[in-house]
Amino acid sequence: MPFKQIGEITGVAGSTANDIWRHAIKNARQARVTSDELEHNNQPLSLQELIASSALDPNPRPGRPRLLSEEDKDRLVEFVKKDFDSRRLTLHNLHREAGFSHISDSTFYRGLSERGIYAYHEEFKIILKEENKIKKTGRLRSQKQ
Repeated sequence: MPFKQIGEITGVAGSTANDIWRHAIKNARQARVTSDELEHNNQPLSLQELIASSALDPNPRPGRPRLLSEEDKDRLVEFVKKDFDSRRLTLHNLHREAGFSHISDSTFYRGLSERGIYAYHEEFKIILKEENKIKKTGRLRSQKQ
């Protein structure tokens, strides 16, 4: 079956299907060499050899490591929930005092939000004197009528 047709069926580009095939053949040949089966080296690869676990690439794909590990996120949650004062710190101050100055504010916030801790804006209310409360409620009553 041509790789273009495989790509149409699977939704994967034909070039990607070709790359997967080439890597499978390369890994199966390496697995055959390491398995000490010298009498099978000249024979074509079987489908069983291509899909065997020994032919799969054992190395995970390289990628950028996470800046916050799961343990770091747990430490963050502990720090935030430690006491009343730490819960009321701004994100920037929390970031600094928790000892995570090596990461950005957005990464810090994302780590907290993954653990269910979100930022909120505290509503600021002015405390009214008794006379002002009466004036305010009196004004409201006159507006309703």
